[in-house]
Amino acid sequence: MTKFLKIFYAMLLIYAQSYAQTVPKKIYFFADTTAKNRIMDISVESNILKYFTIYCPCMDKDNNFAQFMWIRKKGESKPSEVIGKPTHKYISFKDLAERIAKYGVYFDRYYELNIVEPRKNVNLFITWKVEILPVGQIIY
Repeated sequence: MTKFLKIFYAMLLIYAQSYAQTVPKKIYFFADTTAKNRIMDISVESNILKYFTIYCPCMDKDNNFAQFMWIRKKGESKPSEVIGKPTHKYISFKDLAERIAKYGVYFDRYYELNIVEPRKNVNLFITWKVEILPVGQIIY
């Protein structure tokens, strides 16, 4: 009986580890808001809510955009501004769109997206840790 329990326990551990949640990989995207491009819009709802709309046919055939949101959680402060562009390794718009298309609403399970936004006319940058909005919750 104890041999059976040991085998059962070992199999249970293997099963649990195979379904363990992985830590999302941090990725950085530079939102060049100073350029005249139409790949992204940023809208501010309040001092605790900000939306980033990325124009790409990556979520589904009916929507030509994906939306991410930053929301300040209780006890958190707004991300700080830094002088000079952070030296992260940035992904391209094409790579970001491909990853959104691949994972859709499950994007956050695989990636922690950080959007680096420059401030206009100054050498200040702010990094926003954002989450994807499911297609049914798109904010226009």
